[in-house]
Amino acid sequence: MSRITLLNFHKNPFLGIFGKANDDWLILARGVPREAIKRAKEALDVDVVEVTIGGTSLVGSLLVLNSRGIVVSNIVYDDELKLLEDTGLEVAIVPGKENAIGNVALVDDKAALVDPELDDETVEVLNDVLKVKVYRGTIGDSGLVGMSAVINKYGILCHPDLSDDEEKLLKEVFGEEREINIGTVNRGTPFVGSGIITNSKGVIVGDKSTGVELMRIESTLLP
Repeated sequence: MSRITLLNFHKNPFLGIFGKANDDWLILARGVPREAIKRAKEALDVDVVEVTIGGTSLVGSLLVLNSRGIVVSNIVYDDELKLLEDTGLEVAIVPGKENAIGNVALVDDKAALVDPELDDETVEVLNDVLKVKVYRGTIGDSGLVGMSAVINKYGILCHPDLSDDEEKLLKEVFGEEREINIGTVNRGTPFVGSGIITNSKGVIVGDKSTGVELMRIESTLLP
C-alpha cells in the first residue's frame, strides 16, 4: 500500500515548486540530488525527466500535466521542450502572458480548475491538450489554485481558507467521490501545492511537515 515519503531537494522542503507528476512521469528540476530523485521515483513509481524551464528550476510552477499532455510556460527553451516531448505526451506552450501556469491551474484527467483571470486563449490550450473541461474558480479566495491545492484520484487537499462555495465547486468540477480536506504542509504553510507532489501511486511531502499535517495528507491523498 502506498505511503507518504518525506523529502527535501537541496534542503528545501517545498517540493511542489520543483516538479509535477502523473502516473507515468515525474517532471523534475535538473540538479536535484541523486538520492532524492531515487526516492521520489520509487515513491511515485514513475520515470523521471530532469529539466529546467527557461533555464530555471521552478518546474512545478511553470507547467501542468495529466496523462494526456503537458502545458508549459512560454519561457521554455527549445532543448527543454524536446525533453518534455520525449515523454510521448502532447506538449503545448502557454500562448498568453501567464508564465506560471502551474501556480494558477489545478488539473487531472477529469477536469481543470483555473484562476478566474486566466486568459481565454490559454484556457483553450488546456482544454485541447489535456482533453478536459476547464472551469474558473478560486481556492481560499486565491486564484493560485495550483498552489492552494493538490489533487490525485483519491482526494483534494486544500488551503485552510477553503470556503463552502469553493468546496461545492470542487465537487462539481472533479466529482463527488473525491475526498476534500483542508490542511497545511511544512509546519503551517497553507499553499499545500508548494510542498507536495502526488499521483495515484504515492505522495512525496516536504520533510518539515508535522505529524498532524501528515495525517491529514494521508487521509486525503492515499487510499
